[in-house]
Amino acid sequence: MELFSMQCFLSAAGNLNLSKAAIQMNITQPAMSIQIKKLEKEIGVSLFERDSRKIRLTPAGEVVEKTFASIIGSYNVMLWQVRSLEQGRQCLRIGYHGPSGWAGVTGLFKDFLQKNPDAGIQIQRAEFGELADKLEEGCLDLAFVETSDVEGRDILKQVFLFDDYGCFAMSREHPLAGFKQVSPEQIQDQTVYFNLRNSLSMQNIFHKLRRSGITAEKLVCVEGTETAVAQALAYGGLAAVPMTFKTNENPQIVYVDNLSPIVHMKFCLAWRKDNETETLKGFVNGCQAYGWPRMEAGGG
Repeated sequence: MELFSMQCFLSAAGNLNLSKAAIQMNITQPAMSIQIKKLEKEIGVSLFERDSRKIRLTPAGEVVEKTFASIIGSYNVMLWQVRSLEQGRQCLRIGYHGPSGWAGVTGLFKDFLQKNPDAGIQIQRAEFGELADKLEEGCLDLAFVETSDVEGRDILKQVFLFDDYGCFAMSREHPLAGFKQVSPEQIQDQTVYFNLRNSLSMQNIFHKLRRSGITAEKLVCVEGTETAVAQALAYGGLAAVPMTFKTNENPQIVYVDNLSPIVHMKFCLAWRKDNETETLKGFVNGCQAYGWPRMEAGGG
């Protein structure tokens, strides 16, 4: 079984569209179909159910997807480790989702590099669910994620870091901008923009926002936190963001805390169980000893 065939299958499983998968793998659509048929013949079962408009995984295909993702992930981890050794440096690929100063991570990175002069860090930013996927695929060594995004992923380990809650970003001209905190009643008539990506944690927070009193027609889903904030500034609404996303980078933006404790996030550090190098363990230990922010509902 070829590595390329596995990658083609994972692309098809991720896109559920052979044409999109072919573009992603830089091959033609007929060539993608050949790769899938070859795999199905080799394994001896159908991996996809097909109709005139779309494809979807069979139960066997779901098992194969999980196995192939683990194999490709281990391969990517191995490549990164041997290339780091060749360069004489243990370099960690670390992912997180927030603005550059999120939760003080820049200070954590500096402390680690000062204490480990032979180590290096490659920082990547991605959305919540994407970080957990990148960990499983071996494209990241460590990631700061919301705990619900890594639950049930048996190949990953995690350590809890801190609790976070929600706040609202808005224009300085917004009527609520002068408040330190707002209650659910104060925002019921406001349009609220929310980053809803393919992430279990974001879906959970969406439902929590609904339970806090925001009506369905007033809660507008967009892709990306930056997009939510831009929409709020453009249309005079609110953007729902975690408290740790507060930043002073844009003087046009004001952050007002949400009095409701219902929007609650638990952040952790996660990594693959088969990638526990001494350098990685050192970073994990440093994270556990680090002074993370102490967030409370209705106050930072």
